[in-house]
Amino acid sequence: MNGLKLSVILLFAAAPLCAAAKKEASVAQVNGKPIAKAAVEKRLWSQFGDQVIQGIINEQLITDEAEKTGVKADEAEFKKRYDNLAAQYTSTADFQAALKSRNVTDEEVKGQLKLRLVIEALVVKEKSISVSEEEVKKVFEDNKDKFGTPAGVKLRQILLKTKQEADDMLLALKAGADFAALASQKSVDTVSAAKGGDIGPVYKGQLLPDIEKTVFDLKTGQLSDPISAGGVYHILKVDTVIAAVPPDYEKVKNQLREGILQAKIDEALPQLLNDLRAQAKIEVTPQ
Repeated sequence: MNGLKLSVILLFAAAPLCAAAKKEASVAQVNGKPIAKAAVEKRLWSQFGDQVIQGIINEQLITDEAEKTGVKADEAEFKKRYDNLAAQYTSTADFQAALKSRNVTDEEVKGQLKLRLVIEALVVKEKSISVSEEEVKKVFEDNKDKFGTPAGVKLRQILLKTKQEADDMLLALKAGADFAALASQKSVDTVSAAKGGDIGPVYKGQLLPDIEKTVFDLKTGQLSDPISAGGVYHILKVDTVIAAVPPDYEKVKNQLREGILQAKIDEALPQLLNDLRAQAKIEVTPQ
């Protein structure tokens, strides 16, 4: 057993999986043999007990310091975060069902949210954390391409196997044939054909270079000449030209500020906990 770590030894040294007596509380049965709840609890304790204890100690240190310094959770921010969490589910019933499946109550979730807000506020206060306008602008400038929307088009396509078919199709379209109807009947791309050739909005950078160059030279309602790509011929029609939306600092600055602040809080939290531990009297009872 020299190669085994202590955690592995403890894992297999935990209480036996099968309950010795039927009267003992069990969590499952395997071939009619109950798995004791006590065995599960002992194994969880052996694996995660110290981690849980240290986490609860940290929470108590934070709570005590917050009470001493008068730091409280911001109620408006608490409501926003709770509402955002609940909004991830289709209904209140689904949200409550999700909580039940995780064996937590609504009040416990609210308590953890408030604790998180207290932690953040305490770190900001104790470590004098702030975010300057210059910091926010620098992040914006360094990531500008992520905040705007490139130029795009709402596009339809007809894909055909041969150049002759494509040329004949283009003649029919220029003569006034309905693009959507022909796409439904003739395109070898069955997915877009089912939607009259509609492939929705596409933006610069999403198409093959040769196709993109042609598409973004077209105006609303215009057709492309047949383009050979991927072993087929493409005839494309621009339904709508979508103008590029430049990045707007005013629209994203608050979100950026929150992100920078959160990163600073996460970085400073371990140091605050070290400081609080150094000042506290902590005694862990041997188990």
